[in-house]
Amino acid sequence: ASRSAARDRRAEVDEEGRPDRVTPSAASEVSLALAMSQVGASWWADLAVTLGWRLRQTGAALAAGVIDLGRARLVAEATAPLSDEDARTVEGLVLPGAGGQSTGQLRAALHRAVLRVDPAGAEDRRQAAERQAKVSLYPDDAGTATLVGSSLPGVHAAAAMARLTALARGMKAAGKGGGIDLLRAQVLIGLVLGTLPFIPAPPGAPPDTRPDPGDPPGDPRPGGAADDGSGP
Repeated sequence: ASRSAARDRRAEVDEEGRPDRVTPSAASEVSLALAMSQVGASWWADLAVTLGWRLRQTGAALAAGVIDLGRARLVAEATAPLSDEDARTVEGLVLPGAGGQSTGQLRAALHRAVLRVDPAGAEDRRQAAERQAKVSLYPDDAGTATLVGSSLPGVHAAAAMARLTALARGMKAAGKGGGIDLLRAQVLIGLVLGTLPFIPAPPGAPPDTRPDPGDPPGDPRPGGAADDGSGP
């Protein structure tokens, strides 16, 4: 990658030999040598450049067997939006424990470290990602389809999932068959299309009576906040 960039008038190489990009020529050489597509070769070469110069500690940990390739990729991907200095700061924070963490734990540690090192940038990236929110429909081979909401606000998405789950559990408690995932999917379609049927109370549940508009705020049950037992 470094030699190809040095020969390419559109690329630059710094005094340490680090190329500013993986040129098509470099990707072609890697593609031929490793018998992979040029797109894949470009991705792998870019990761190699990142671990060879920008994240040298991560590259050294990978070479020494302290971390595996998957964890090295996580570090590279999580720090990609950062400056070189901030990326190395995040690397220094997470790398000591990375070898003993699961990929999920490492991903969470990287997220915390990026927020700590570049909080303003993380907020800017979150807002930029939310502006790219979309809903996509993908047909499946079985004649079904996958409906996906991407880049949604995290808090709103979590609240929506909680509501889907609560309604699905209500359906299950009322006797509806099927697993919770199936019921959540049925609730989602019903809410979007306005066809969600009434979910009855489960057998043996207390009656759901409407409060009297004249009652004061609080628990209307005897002994509750609205009835302290002092009345007749």
